[in-house]
Amino acid sequence: MQKTEGAHRLDSLLSFWEDTCFIQKIGAQFRLQRGEAAADQLNGPLIYAPEFRKFILKFNGVFTDDAYLKFMNIDSEVVGSLSLIPLSLLAWNHRSRRIFHLPTDIQTILDTTSLGGITWEEIRFPFDSFCITLEDPIISDDGTGFDCILISRIDPYTPKEVAKEPIIEIRILSKNFAEYKHLSNGEKKRADAMLHNRQHAELLSFLKTITPGSTYQATAIYIFPDMIKKMNIRDSIPDLGKHCDQLDMVKDSAMDSALHIILNLCLYLENFSADTLVRESKSFEPSKKKDQKKFDLNAIQEVADIFTVKCAFKMTRGQIDQLVKEEKEFKEGRVKSTHWRRAHWRRKPHCGHIPMQVAPKDWIPRKLINADRLPPDSLPQGAAATLTS
Repeated sequence: MQKTEGAHRLDSLLSFWEDTCFIQKIGAQFRLQRGEAAADQLNGPLIYAPEFRKFILKFNGVFTDDAYLKFMNIDSEVVGSLSLIPLSLLAWNHRSRRIFHLPTDIQTILDTTSLGGITWEEIRFPFDSFCITLEDPIISDDGTGFDCILISRIDPYTPKEVAKEPIIEIRILSKNFAEYKHLSNGEKKRADAMLHNRQHAELLSFLKTITPGSTYQATAIYIFPDMIKKMNIRDSIPDLGKHCDQLDMVKDSAMDSALHIILNLCLYLENFSADTLVRESKSFEPSKKKDQKKFDLNAIQEVADIFTVKCAFKMTRGQIDQLVKEEKEFKEGRVKSTHWRRAHWRRKPHCGHIPMQVAPKDWIPRKLINADRLPPDSLPQGAAATLTS
């Protein structure tokens, strides 16, 4: 992904939710005409989704129960975590509008750095909600590539009886959102006309052609930080990735990489100089169109604040490829007696008086272990370039 495309991904995600709501609304109205559904099924986002872009631009920080029922009603026919997409985007727009873009070198380091010995309470997010875009997609077990990660604390935007404790949503977006096309007004008017004229057979056929395919994936998991803050991250990640109770199934390998990238990025930003961030675009408030006196509905792309995260360590393409190879071998349990110890974080010495969760940390690069067991004049495959750099 190019460094400035992150805002387009989020806008495509919003369009995906809007189109899903429209198609679900037409389907509910179709069943109502046939006497197969009750009128109360036409509620929440199925009715009010077209108003959300204006709402997100004018949002003043006060989120009412009425707004929740309009846009984020999880009992609506927009099933699963898709119903929470507007809530995630609202949190992002209200809390930071920040997008961190990761070039290949720093992405690889963050994905392959061990979190061993680090607990959840040591992770401090730079914002309650932010987005990460990846130059190289992370690949799930079924081959799907994901290149955008949205992190949102969503509990402030839900009624107290729904969310009684902090909830962090981590949502990964498949890279094909780059090509997503919003339903046109003409397509919507055509569906409405078919419904009005009770052209049911034609309507069903048409809906099949405009319904977003299942290849567009926006899978999410939900983390409850108060419950796990004392837990070791390395031990708890498999459970977070494999035993979530939401309808969208998590792709284990992609979500595992996403979690490593997110958590290591938090540690990286906290322990390295601000010089590692390069601003690519300035945030600014959306303007009103003078002639129509309406808010510009480009709710996401106009307010994004994009930063590229620079790598504090110089790496060649060969070194990056070798890191990826070694990480694959590590996850498959094929680490040999002579091997590279993974990069990891270590708390700085003489900081015993500082609480563990805020103690400064050093990034420890990978190290060749048991080199004395190698045959004479030999090195592990791919190691020469690293040792001589």
